[in-house]
Amino acid sequence: MALLQHLKQLANVAFQEGRYEEALTLYQNCLKVTQALGGGDSENVVSDQVIRSNVVMTLIKLSQYDDARLVATVLLQDEQYPLAPDLKVKLLYRRGIASKQLGDKSSAISDFKSAIHFSPDQKNPMAEAELNRLTR
Repeated sequence: MALLQHLKQLANVAFQEGRYEEALTLYQNCLKVTQALGGGDSENVVSDQVIRSNVVMTLIKLSQYDDARLVATVLLQDEQYPLAPDLKVKLLYRRGIASKQLGDKSSAISDFKSAIHFSPDQKNPMAEAELNRLTR
């Protein structure tokens, strides 16, 4: 687990510094570690989901919108390991961004509405702003 945390920290720093290709490689290395650790442990599952969510954001930053949307969709549809509510909201928002960039306005609107619906008190300023941009 220490290796995973170290790699994740390196990936997060690379992302924050705008080194997205490097961040993506590091996040992919993190996923190799989570696979090696096995899938049944709940802490490992959550780590894997968070890392994959970070991959989605990194792919968006790299303008790889199809891949970002695919990874987000796989996570959102995983019935065996449902996402924590806050992560679900993040992924809906991120998939909405990817859909918007791909010109899929109806999917983007649907995801932004869902992100708002699942947000605490049904308030999500970022999703609301995106929704307003698409519906005016």
